[in-house]
Amino acid sequence: METGRERDRVRLVSERYSWTHRFGHAYTLEEFMAVRTKLGWSRRRFESVAPEVREAFLRRARLRLEKISRCDFVDDAEIIFATAVARRIPRRQVTRHA
Repeated sequence: METGRERDRVRLVSERYSWTHRFGHAYTLEEFMAVRTKLGWSRRRFESVAPEVREAFLRRARLRLEKISRCDFVDDAEIIFATAVARRIPRRQVTRHA
């Protein structure tokens, strides 16, 4: 359900466009491991364990991931793009009271 504030924002937009597109990026094994260990929540989880545990985990993960087909490293997430153009609204006269 749209709130009054959202309706006001929509009125301030003269043109709206949106579309979707598949990301479709094929990661290499190295890129995949870097993304999983250096970004977002997986990085925080990875960094929360002791360094020796991290090293053992990376060795085991690499051995398992080396057996996977390259097409299994494709990130095919759907991305939503949106743009809008603001309407030109004349500035109102501001009256100052003494």
